[in-house]
Amino acid sequence: MGYEPIDAEYEMQMDAIYDGVLEQYYNSDAYHEDISRGIEEFIDERQRSFYLEKPDVAKPAFDLLGQAGELFNMGQYGAAQVFAGAAAELTFGDALLKPMVYGLAHSDTVAPVLAGIIENARSVHKFKALLVAIVSEFSGIDLTANVASLSNRSLWSYVDDVRRQRNAILHGDGLMKVNREDAELALTVASELFHKVLPSVLAKIGLHLHDATVCSKSHT
Repeated sequence: MGYEPIDAEYEMQMDAIYDGVLEQYYNSDAYHEDISRGIEEFIDERQRSFYLEKPDVAKPAFDLLGQAGELFNMGQYGAAQVFAGAAAELTFGDALLKPMVYGLAHSDTVAPVLAGIIENARSVHKFKALLVAIVSEFSGIDLTANVASLSNRSLWSYVDDVRRQRNAILHGDGLMKVNREDAELALTVASELFHKVLPSVLAKIGLHLHDATVCSKSHT
């Protein structure tokens, strides 16, 4: 049996119904929720793949944090501050920010370039709020919110303090001005980023840490 006019009419009716349903869907909250969820799942999958391809991405920060603790126990407060500050920088830049940038970039070719640009932009003041907002969004921890346990200041304000003091030590005469409290604060800040913010990010994409190694396996 050939293609009859009634068949064409039926197809037109079906197309009209389909288009009408699609139009309603496009204008509905469900559509925007589905699109948002699809984008989030895509970003999560790319971010997750970054960690699985580079499971030791957090190891340099972990090692520096451990060495900072050892130096602190030896009373080497200036060196402990520098190592803890470096651990905080690597945790934020390499273990948190770069995987997020890879998640946001759709192309494997563009992603490393964009990550490099972001890395260079970290020192530019006007970009700091954006970078902190990205990490806060992905981790579910507002780095700019005041924390009672940190004298009612934000974690990020302390990250900035630690960075400035570390730079003063490395590029000026700040070494002799570092005391036990300064080194202890740097250790606390680095530990908060590594042991609280990073695990929160990993947990959202089904991952966790074993010391400094990212793992995707389920454990009883």
